[in-house]
Amino acid sequence: MYTMLLHLPTGHDAEQVRDTLIATISTLPEHLRGSLTWDQGCEMARHQQFATATDMAVYFCDPASPWQRGSNENTVSVVGGAAGLIDQAGVGSSE
Repeated sequence: MYTMLLHLPTGHDAEQVRDTLIATISTLPEHLRGSLTWDQGCEMARHQQFATATDMAVYFCDPASPWQRGSNENTVSVVGGAAGLIDQAGVGSSE
């Protein structure tokens, strides 16, 4: 299981998320591209195009089922909450 952060400086609509995910996933060796599990959200409206471009299956978590998104829950808690994760990643930083 891997967690990869995406830099989305101009927004997070479905097309931007799709294109950034494709570019990011393409940096992984093929043997590490198993599947993508996503929380609920309209930013993955283009998931079929992502799946076709990367040859990866995309799964969605059921609503109100945090145990289905373990890496998300664990990552946020390990780094001290969502703000801590964003601060550590340097997202939004002016440096």
